[in-house]
Amino acid sequence: MMPVGLLVALCVFGALFPWSDFDRLAGREGTVVSWTSLNRVIAPRHVSAQFSLCLGTVRTTCVADADTIWLEGEEILIADIDAPEMANPRCAAERELGLRAMASLTQWLNEAPFEMLPTSADSWSRGGDVDAHGRKLRVLERDGKSAADALVAAGVARRRGAKGKRWC
Repeated sequence: MMPVGLLVALCVFGALFPWSDFDRLAGREGTVVSWTSLNRVIAPRHVSAQFSLCLGTVRTTCVADADTIWLEGEEILIADIDAPEMANPRCAAERELGLRAMASLTQWLNEAPFEMLPTSADSWSRGGDVDAHGRKLRVLERDGKSAADALVAAGVARRRGAKGKRWC
């Protein structure tokens, strides 16, 4: 077992000096790997669960809307998509598209196990792997394809940050 003092020293060293040799070794010379991107490489979470639609206030493992899920009581924002809002849709078309997007996401989640990958936040969050509302930011992937790929291909969502017409 590693002494606590040594573990703390290694964590501080890692935070002060990002590990840039990782990219050199991987053939991506000239970039620096942050802790978040290194964590994404090292720590995907394997998920094998059945998701239903979130109903009521108690949420364990369910789909809240097309870009927000709950897994074992933890709220997760799917970081790489933007989907129609279900809580306050601006029009009937947004609500209808949101329902279709939720159905597509629920189907994707329940098809087979997938990996949940930590990811970093962009300007729309507080930084790290949590958004401004406290949701964990994750990318969901199966066999190298993300849930976002499936929803965008189905025409019910778009990539986060993509420019496009509003849902209404």
